[in-house]
Amino acid sequence: TVISQFQHSALPSITSPITFRELTSILSFTTIYKPEWNLSVPLNLLLILFLVLFIKLLSHNYSKALKKEKNGLNLFLSIFLVPIVFFALISIPPLKPYFMERYMAHFVIFAYALIGVTLDSAWRNGKHLSSIVLTFLTLGLLVSGMNNLNKTGNFNFQSLNKPNAKTIRKDIGNCTSSTVVAEDPFSYIDASYYYSNCDLRFFSKDELGPYGGYVPLRFSTSRVSSTNDINAFTVYHLHWQKDPEFKISQDSRYRLVRSTNFDKHYLDEYKLINQP
Repeated sequence: TVISQFQHSALPSITSPITFRELTSILSFTTIYKPEWNLSVPLNLLLILFLVLFIKLLSHNYSKALKKEKNGLNLFLSIFLVPIVFFALISIPPLKPYFMERYMAHFVIFAYALIGVTLDSAWRNGKHLSSIVLTFLTLGLLVSGMNNLNKTGNFNFQSLNKPNAKTIRKDIGNCTSSTVVAEDPFSYIDASYYYSNCDLRFFSKDELGPYGGYVPLRFSTSRVSSTNDINAFTVYHLHWQKDPEFKISQDSRYRLVRSTNFDKHYLDEYKLINQP
């Protein structure tokens, strides 16, 4: 099952291998919620200072810790670092890289906890000044990160766009007598929450395989393999900026009456002009 998952990822081509750039992004995203390419010089310096102070205090605490305490520190470090090492190893050719920063969300909790443990131990070991500096630096970075997250909202840093499913749904309006076709399973999943009262379909020429995040859509009655599966008077086509695979524009039965773009998302409205 694991081998099958790695050979047939349902992800688009937005993953990357683990390099120094990705390691920097892990640090910047989990503190100030910014990608590494969006960091200013002052922010870089603050992050470097934070990392140096944290490693210094952690090393000092480790040298002073009892065996039981060292086991605890090793556990926290392992839970956070092992996934990074794993993603790095599967990035080695000929394997395909699968890393995205958001995959660290499950493990970064233990890094936050480790910061707290490190500060407490450092204070008890007499490192008062370093503890105070790291405390205020950590709080400043994390508060800044929460503020950045609040301002940024739901934004995809890989494709550089915001999900627009809700906005597009409002633009369609009443859809009880029409069919909405999403360009692919990903678009379908992204949109499905807002189309509970619509005939929402997705295009996939072939049946979906038993792997990846699209498994729940396997053998779905909502799949259409060509425009021949569609006969509604009005058809809305949800697709991306690139050339669509669902070629309704080449179906002589339909005429394009409206095309609207929402950032990198497109909504095309077609009307049936020739009855089959």
